[in-house]
Amino acid sequence: MSPAKASGYFYGRKWNNVDLFIKLGGAGLVSGLLMWWIKILYGKWQDNKKERLNEVAANELDRKKEAEALQDSVELLKTAMVGLQHHDLYKTCQTYLDRGYVSTADLNDLDYLFKPYKALGGNGTGELLYNRVHDLEIRKEDTNE
Repeated sequence: MSPAKASGYFYGRKWNNVDLFIKLGGAGLVSGLLMWWIKILYGKWQDNKKERLNEVAANELDRKKEAEALQDSVELLKTAMVGLQHHDLYKTCQTYLDRGYVSTADLNDLDYLFKPYKALGGNGTGELLYNRVHDLEIRKEDTNE
């Protein structure tokens, strides 16, 4: 070590310890520590953000599964309704066909049964019977019954 450095002189100038610390990289050390600390905080923030995104994705998947289960339930209810409507339509049409005629009120009631049945996807024998009833003779309503 040269006598100049040992006595606090550096390049011919007197430096105190703080000045020398700053000139020799102390500021770099402080800024490096600050950057390291910021990097740690940013990393924690990113990890937290990833966790939140994973939670959102998991919740979205749960909602999608619930929606699919609900859709399955709706389809089952729709199938059940078509079955009930078909049964009621079949019995009503059979009554009119056995009788051999219908009234305008009978046709009106039959239309109320048939329209939702058809809208829900019912067809086949229900529609065939509906059309046969419409081909029957229409008689005036009997008010004595």
